[in-house]
Amino acid sequence: MLAFMVIGCLVLISTLTIAYQRSFLCRSRESIKKDLEPKYQVVKKEEDMEKSHCIRTPLQYGVSSDIGRRPQQQDDYVIRDNFFGLPDCYLFAVFDGHGSEGGKVSGFAKKMLPELLLPMKDDFLRDPILTLKNLFSALNAKLNDTPSIDTYMSGTTAVVV
Repeated sequence: MLAFMVIGCLVLISTLTIAYQRSFLCRSRESIKKDLEPKYQVVKKEEDMEKSHCIRTPLQYGVSSDIGRRPQQQDDYVIRDNFFGLPDCYLFAVFDGHGSEGGKVSGFAKKMLPELLLPMKDDFLRDPILTLKNLFSALNAKLNDTPSIDTYMSGTTAVVV
């Protein structure tokens, strides 16, 4: 049984491949002239910023966790900013552990996913989908080679952005 199942793999291209393209939240000049109420547009290219009055909006995020009726938390998450050493590049992952060792599996994934992904930077920027498939295969193999975690009836799902 595969100890690692991927239910969702979303790649936020405009954020994760910031080296190629940046998105900006901008107020158009027309809206400034027309009234004081801001109207925003997404500008995809850096050179288009000159045509609008742009405000660079930093990414804001938060975390909340609820254990529910279980005796222990089996879920975990990863948040890394400036991932790959790139500004405006973020890694977000949520792991939903299940089974008697689900918490251990989620904790293992939290620790190992960023460590395994960092050396794959060039591959990821070229082909993020294939790289994430390879990443999860490598993570699954490492997990199965970890004798301290029983993965026979335990595992985790993962959503990575």
